[in-house]
Amino acid sequence: MRVDISFLPALATAFLLTFARVGAMVMLLPGVGELSVPSRVRLTIALVLTAILLPAHQKAYVVDLKTFGPVLVLLFQELVVGAVLGLTARLASRARRIVTADAPDAGLLYWLATVDPAWIAASAAGDRRDDGHFCRLSPGCSCRSCTRRLSGNTHGGRL
Repeated sequence: MRVDISFLPALATAFLLTFARVGAMVMLLPGVGELSVPSRVRLTIALVLTAILLPAHQKAYVVDLKTFGPVLVLLFQELVVGAVLGLTARLASRARRIVTADAPDAGLLYWLATVDPAWIAASAAGDRRDDGHFCRLSPGCSCRSCTRRLSGNTHGGRL
């Protein structure tokens, strides 16, 4: 009985190139690539993902194994692609954190977008209402809005 092992160098090269891409990506992914995750866990995740992805991508790596230069160029390219994928995921994760951290301010932004700036400026200058009445919300004022505000009944009208 004779075993043919002529395919092993090509398989090993494909595994190395796939592992370079997946390993670089896993080391930079958010959550998995953090310093709190042990490096053995990250290595195990990268090896398992490589074993899963290798059969699908093995045919994509056509390398002449007689010279060493093209293999090094492909290895560098795979490392760069994996790093870009991992950094892109990390950047998207940080952008999501920034957006969700500012979510409570969205109510203020909505209020600023819907209020008339001219009305705000007039209110700051002397609490001018829409009907042209200047009111300083003093107890001596007899307008309907001031009366409601001072009595605690603020529903049913706008200042």
